[in-house]
Amino acid sequence: SIQQLPFDAPSQQPPISSSMPPKKIWNRDLVEALRAKQHAEQSRNSASWHAWQKAADAVEAVRKDIWLGPQGSVKNLPKEGKGFGKTAREYCERLMRGDERAPSVAQSAAAAAAAAGAVATGSAAGGFRRADAPSGGGLRAADAAWVTVVRERLAPLGRMAASGSPLAAPLLG
Repeated sequence: SIQQLPFDAPSQQPPISSSMPPKKIWNRDLVEALRAKQHAEQSRNSASWHAWQKAADAVEAVRKDIWLGPQGSVKNLPKEGKGFGKTAREYCERLMRGDERAPSVAQSAAAAAAAAGAVATGSAAGGFRRADAPSGGGLRAADAAWVTVVRERLAPLGRMAASGSPLAAPLLG
């Protein structure tokens, strides 16, 4: 049988409770929020998605814990620079202080996929392009991605035909 020690023994004292809750580590949440912002910008075909991607990479590279100090100061967030701009820093600080809520990566990825599907099928514009709509002078992102996929998949066939392979003859007509 185990002998009970009096309550004042060091092993029986209740844990010391502090008035401060344990500090929240923000690294993973910030990376997810920045990736969600990246996907949201990609779904809008905005050029700023790359800046959000670089910001997420910069936060992901931080080896120390990112946390909010007792006076509301942010600790260990990357310094503003080439890969982590002022907008990204302010966004992260707003998230940490609870002034802003980030969408989840899954929601943003679903929105980006839906937008890309709408662009690829033409359903965003009702299936037809209006004659008075501005063309923009180039391929849309989804169109450019499709061209890349087709080229990558047809490249081996082109090499086979160029080499005079008998396997390519039935495929080429």
